[in-house]
Amino acid sequence: MSELTTKELADLISSSQFVVLTGAGISISAGLKPFRINNKSLNKDKLSSVELQESGNPMKLFNFVAQIAEEARNAKPSKFHFFLKHFALHKQLIRHYTMNVDCLENQVKTRIDGKYTSLKNFTIRLHGEILHSVCFRCSKSYFVTDDILQSWKGKHLKDLYDCNSTECTNPLRKLNSLRILHRLPAKVKPNVVLYDEPLVEEAQERIRNALAEDIAKKPDLLLIVGTSLSTDVHGQFMIINEFKKCRSDIKIVFINPEPPKNPSFHYVVGEADNVAWEILQRINGHLRLNPVYIRQTKIQTRSNSKRPKLA
Repeated sequence: MSELTTKELADLISSSQFVVLTGAGISISAGLKPFRINNKSLNKDKLSSVELQESGNPMKLFNFVAQIAEEARNAKPSKFHFFLKHFALHKQLIRHYTMNVDCLENQVKTRIDGKYTSLKNFTIRLHGEILHSVCFRCSKSYFVTDDILQSWKGKHLKDLYDCNSTECTNPLRKLNSLRILHRLPAKVKPNVVLYDEPLVEEAQERIRNALAEDIAKKPDLLLIVGTSLSTDVHGQFMIINEFKKCRSDIKIVFINPEPPKNPSFHYVVGEADNVAWEILQRINGHLRLNPVYIRQTKIQTRSNSKRPKLA
């Protein structure tokens, strides 16, 4: 497939209903690094649930996630998040599937048809949410409070936050749960998916339902942004293939700082923010960006178009 210019992509987007699949690249400018330990991704480092158990130090992951969660709490959405908001507002964005766990979409607020909403309501998170947590045993969900976050910085599993659900605190139910769930602790863990872990049934069902709904809308375009597609992490290729099957003429465009080694899609070479900014300028040149959502950093693009003033 061929390389597109941002003008060609802008022309394509301006007349399309589309779906977006994103990875860590869209959050780098927000100050969030890819999910890595010792400069290796969790995938390549194989930080799996089995290895954590065998290492005798399962807190290794929790300590790391606590650091990422703190960064995510303090981060602001990137320009690419504003790009998504713009097209959600104009009813062109059908869905945003993301491999990111940073929950930055929660901060991007808008008003559609007189109702307040956020980009979260357009987003399906494939790998979990770092600002939410679940009990090992009963799967009760918790928002990550300061107490829970602090517990992830401990040295032992016993330091983790205690689940307060009836199933975990009632003595009779507790005994029954221990027998069934192989003595999993009644402790609260990060709601993120490890390398070797399958998605829980609830997450799989949510993804299946979203795909069915989105495929029925027959999108014109699928944008793949901020991921190298080097490995099939929790079904990103499945998502791509499902949309390819829904209509034979769907356009798929890959946006990444480096061109794909074996391009099977059209592609645009560039950072996610740079490409998004230039597309927005071409489609809506008088656009004024809200600094609540957009970091006020100068973005260099391949065009010489004048940078607009921030609102």
